[in-house]
Amino acid sequence: MVDLKEKQRVRVRIVGMDCYSCSLLLDRMLRHVKGIERVRVNYVLDTVFVEFDPSIISENDILQIIKKKTGYVAFINH
Repeated sequence: MVDLKEKQRVRVRIVGMDCYSCSLLLDRMLRHVKGIERVRVNYVLDTVFVEFDPSIISENDILQIIKKKTGYVAFINH
């Protein structure tokens, strides 16, 4: 069976993430959010790559969840 869901990818810049422990916190938190399919955190670049289902969650939702759950300011990095 072929998965026909349209997924989107976004690169999110995180302000203030400066250690490996911070990246683990963010990774674990995002992996449990409904609609997020894959997460890759790079604390050296202050960046999170997120693959998600836009029919369930939006880019703005992701940014708001990051702020609410971790306190980090996040923005889409195009």
